[in-house]
Amino acid sequence: MFIILSGSSGAGKNTVINELFKKDKRLQKFVTYTTRDMREGEVNHINYHFISREEFVNRQANGEFLEVESIHGNMYGSSAIDLVNAISNGQIVINDFGVEGVKNLQEKLKGKVDFITIFLSVPKETLRQRLIERGDKTESIETRMNRYDYESSFASSYDYVIENINLDETLNTIQGIINKKLCNKEREQ
Repeated sequence: MFIILSGSSGAGKNTVINELFKKDKRLQKFVTYTTRDMREGEVNHINYHFISREEFVNRQANGEFLEVESIHGNMYGSSAIDLVNAISNGQIVINDFGVEGVKNLQEKLKGKVDFITIFLSVPKETLRQRLIERGDKTESIETRMNRYDYESSFASSYDYVIENINLDETLNTIQGIINKKLCNKEREQ
């Protein structure tokens, strides 16, 4: 099963994913590719496969990516082979994706892979405060705030929309969604 998480920058996607890993050992991170620089504390091949723009473009030209998205000048992409390998090994994989990437994934995976899409939303001012608290620069904050309405406009195309105000409630809601999906899958078999 593939769990696709999305939301605006600062909505808490990475925090939610990291906390889910602590609570549910069944979950594995689906590591995607990016051209952006590593942030403090990130590890190559754990958080992302950090590659050059040239390598990214070559992989894209070779058809290696299921989806590609440009966000804030950086490229992001998901390896088709990596996803097929994870799913065929029975793993429950999760990662966060940009809204355009999710739209592309939904189109390409429908009927082929069992997946759930979850959009994390937060009120605009809460988002601004989170970006300030994590140390984003003023111009970066404004870029992300300007993208907020655009990203939020995709929320209705997700299976679930969760307002991520209280981390524990968000985690419990997502765990419930996963467990329900697994129970339904077992009944079908």
